[in-house]
Amino acid sequence: MHSQTKILRSALFLLAGGALTAQTTWTSFADRRGHAMAGTSGGVVMFGGESVTNPGQVLGGTFGLSTNNQMWTEGGTDGPAPATGAAMGAATVSGQPTYVLFGGQGPSGVLSAKTWKYNGSGWGDVTPLGLSPSGRRGHAMVANPVTQTMFLFGGYDGVQDKDDVWEFAPQTDTWVQRNLGGSGPSARQGCCMAFHPHGGGTNGRVYLFGGSAFDDETWEYNPYTSVWTQLFPAVSPPGRYLASMAYVSVGARIVLFGGLGLPGSSAVPLGDTWVFTRSGPAGTPTWTQVTGGSSPDARYAHGLTVSSSGAEVVLLGGTNAIPVGSASTVLEETWKYSVLGGWTKAAPSPTPRDGVAMAYDSVRNRHVVFGGRTPGPNSVDLAETWEIDGLNWIARSPSLPPQARSDAAMAYHEQAQTIVLFGGKTNVGTNLGDTWEYNGSSWTPVSFSVGQLTPPANSSLQAVYDAVRAKVWLPVPGAQSIEMYSYDGSAWALTPTPITAPSSRIGYAAAYDVARDVTVLFGGQVGTAYVNDTWEWNGTTWSLRTSPSLPSARQRGRMVYDSFRKRCVLFGGLSLNGTPPVGVLDDTWEWDGVAWRQANPIVDPGGAWSHDMSYDRSMRRSVVYTGASVWDYESVQPATVTPFGQGCPTTSSVPSTAPFALKPLPWTGAWLGESVEMEFEHAPVGLGLFLWGFSDTAWTTIPLPLPLYLAGLNSAPSCYLRVSPDIVDTIPLFATRYVSPTMPSSPTLLGATLYGQAAYVDMGDPSWPLVTSNAAEFVLGAK
Repeated sequence: MHSQTKILRSALFLLAGGALTAQTTWTSFADRRGHAMAGTSGGVVMFGGESVTNPGQVLGGTFGLSTNNQMWTEGGTDGPAPATGAAMGAATVSGQPTYVLFGGQGPSGVLSAKTWKYNGSGWGDVTPLGLSPSGRRGHAMVANPVTQTMFLFGGYDGVQDKDDVWEFAPQTDTWVQRNLGGSGPSARQGCCMAFHPHGGGTNGRVYLFGGSAFDDETWEYNPYTSVWTQLFPAVSPPGRYLASMAYVSVGARIVLFGGLGLPGSSAVPLGDTWVFTRSGPAGTPTWTQVTGGSSPDARYAHGLTVSSSGAEVVLLGGTNAIPVGSASTVLEETWKYSVLGGWTKAAPSPTPRDGVAMAYDSVRNRHVVFGGRTPGPNSVDLAETWEIDGLNWIARSPSLPPQARSDAAMAYHEQAQTIVLFGGKTNVGTNLGDTWEYNGSSWTPVSFSVGQLTPPANSSLQAVYDAVRAKVWLPVPGAQSIEMYSYDGSAWALTPTPITAPSSRIGYAAAYDVARDVTVLFGGQVGTAYVNDTWEWNGTTWSLRTSPSLPSARQRGRMVYDSFRKRCVLFGGLSLNGTPPVGVLDDTWEWDGVAWRQANPIVDPGGAWSHDMSYDRSMRRSVVYTGASVWDYESVQPATVTPFGQGCPTTSSVPSTAPFALKPLPWTGAWLGESVEMEFEHAPVGLGLFLWGFSDTAWTTIPLPLPLYLAGLNSAPSCYLRVSPDIVDTIPLFATRYVSPTMPSSPTLLGATLYGQAAYVDMGDPSWPLVTSNAAEFVLGAK
């Protein structure tokens, strides 16, 4: 990239940026409201939303509730940018489950008018032919399974509420406006819709309830005549806003839950369940309240949709915050409702416990948790093995688990692909000195010959895995200083202790920094004192590190290494400053190898000292299990690079129809002040340009995407200009098919969105046409 272009780009970026502050936060999977959910025979898909505990933090990510094991899984990052207030519909199109997402509001407040399709494995953005709905949030979408089309109603376009009806055909990627408004429900947002088939054929109808004026109206829409009809049931649910409802095949009824109601002078979250029945389009509409049994807590802005079986609905997330828009506690667990069984929690989770051991299995993408003790004066040691895949708890029942214990040390040996557990203590305070391995299904005690070296029995230690040396390090308190034991997958070894070493201690925090190839050790308890010194171990020697600021002295804090953000994350522990004399800490600190920085996340899991942590490399987040709940730690505004669209075929394409593709490298992100690493696939030989823009919907007055054939530049139907070319960089002729532009470093640009696309003059073609790649959306983030 040329320096003059960089200066120009920086100036334009400053004009586009907003005054936001870099921030990190702790979150949980269910910490969301305003997310989009839809279900069909292929399972339930959920996207986006806004954090409940940190209002204003807009979320991305695609999650699926699978049909075979009814567990949540997280999809890739190739989909829509983070958004809240989007809507989704789902149908089986030509035998393929298809999910259609439209609209929503991004982190900068911009309303999206994009249409996306998801096939169960990945997203693709849609370039509709002809008209499409305006950008909006708070609209409702539902699918007609007979016509395999999606209907959209209402929402807020940034100026006013809407009352238009649109139909989308995923077979042809076309939107058609079916109702201009004025003859149906009043303009509104936050209403809920469901489709009732009424036996199939042309009997199916769309039903709508509620909306932003706390409406209690029930409306019916005939998708075959585009006519609205207001219904007047004898009994109706109280008026509400941001409720959810879905159709279930068992009993042929629509289930409605929750919302924000106005029973008096102020709004309150609702926790009531209602079912709507009707024998057919000419039948009597009936609402009936369901009472008795357990049910989810009152909430609004939650997600609710039909499950893959069609016999029950699935509920996730939402908020009970009053006033609206403020922070509230996370409403945990996934709930299911069936006509026969009522409301039930979808999956079990461990009972509360202290002193667990935790490690991340990077091959199976599972966090393994073992042991702990029940809280309270009559505590009992546990020998349970649990796994969490980031979203779901899975109880394991190995035939020969280790002895029940708490405060054991545990790490994942990547080369041996086993969890290694050492030591811990019983509830009467006896330290243990045994070594166990867990392969994902069974525990095996490691046998050592008589006289073979093993670490002394101990507890409150932290083991780390050294990826360079392929060994687990275990710092153990010696007579005067810390002694470093290592386990290579078959035997323990003791490294000679250098003259300079940390003083003997327990309750320290440790992590292995793979980028700098050092084990970092912080704090702990030395005798009766708590310390806050920082040491690094390079495999043979210790170095005492200094920092302008330091975490307070503590023991039993926990630390992991964040390989994406390249820093150690320390959380919690016990302090000698408190009432009673020992206080529980809830602070979060980061060590980048140069200095400690207090992170000050907006939300944290609360004070913890008998917790454990691991780092999820797949999802790029630190994970803490406090013994009662699971929290993830990451940037509030992560740096994302999201490809969209499709490129043209070029003379370098193999096969000849393969598109020219811009591919971000897996570990890259649009971090402020850092390079974004991308490579080209099927780029032709010729003059290359990289186009930077502030819009993917318009270039001055020209709508985007713009087919290149309109300008006579290329006749291929997949060749589009997808971004406004506000800044044009040249790519040197015959250069390597790799670019790494540097993002601006100004903190005021946090959350700013840019768009990029590559274009080449294809010199391999006698006519020298202009060929374009797919495009990418860059959201600037901070570590």
